[in-house]
Amino acid sequence: MIQIDPAETRLVGSILLLLVPLLVADGVIEMRGRFNSAFWTSDLDRKLDHIPGYARHWVWVGIGMILLLATATAGLSAFSVLLGQAGVGALAAVALGSFLLGAFGFVAAIFLQFGPAVLAARVRRATGTTPGWLEPMWTAAGWAETTYIILASLAYVVWGLGMVSSGFPSAWAGWASIAIGGLSVVGVMIAPERLGFPQLPVLVPIVVGVALVIA
Repeated sequence: MIQIDPAETRLVGSILLLLVPLLVADGVIEMRGRFNSAFWTSDLDRKLDHIPGYARHWVWVGIGMILLLATATAGLSAFSVLLGQAGVGALAAVALGSFLLGAFGFVAAIFLQFGPAVLAARVRRATGTTPGWLEPMWTAAGWAETTYIILASLAYVVWGLGMVSSGFPSAWAGWASIAIGGLSVVGVMIAPERLGFPQLPVLVPIVVGVALVIA
């Protein structure tokens, strides 16, 4: 088995495990704002009728998602450096590149959804009609988020292959990464509204974080 500085692995794992409290906090805000599966699968008019009563929660949900993404990006970038030390730098680079491309899409989705929705909700409350410009923005945001989930999940598969093929400590996390990444790709094809960020894709960085801390 390869030898990597335990202090480095624990540090990277600790960064990734910061996702746990962030995920819990974002979930609590979503619950308090009643942004549940019924909200996300409802039509646009119903979403806009709901948002004004929970505008602050809505904004904080978006901020929370950005914080989750930023933390995952920092941790997975450092994890890629560790994989490079394990001799699978090419796989790590491909995985990180895929993840970062997807992350740009997710940031775009956040900006297309959250701010414009607050403005459109105010217009709908004042006029009784939904602005025509909002639906194309939400459609584009949906495609951007789906792209993120697919690219990030494919990145997890490649990272997992790197862990397994290099003899990285806690190789079980590599197999878990491959399985969850593959399941996430299939899931978003079947039901993108129910298997989107952060529920399934964020599990892999947490699993890797646990593996690095206990390795």
